[in-house]
Amino acid sequence: MRCSKTLSWFASGIILGMSIFSLPVKAEIKLDNLLRQGREYFDAGNYESALASYQQAAKLDSENPRIFSGLGYIYAIQENYAASTW
Repeated sequence: MRCSKTLSWFASGIILGMSIFSLPVKAEIKLDNLLRQGREYFDAGNYESALASYQQAAKLDSENPRIFSGLGYIYAIQENYAASTW
């Protein structure tokens, strides 16, 4: 009986762990898509849309240097130097 309770707790932990880790993976996929989209907009010269993509990405990950590098670079190209530095 003790073994089946242990297995039950173990299985519950695995299921809970899978549900906890699935959220960050989805967020990471969304983040990667936003960064790719921002780069595509940037390459096409559509800086406003690129900024919007990078700003959405910043809401998902406020410490990602790729995001803020992209934002700073776009602001600098637009000669918005005050916004390009934090």
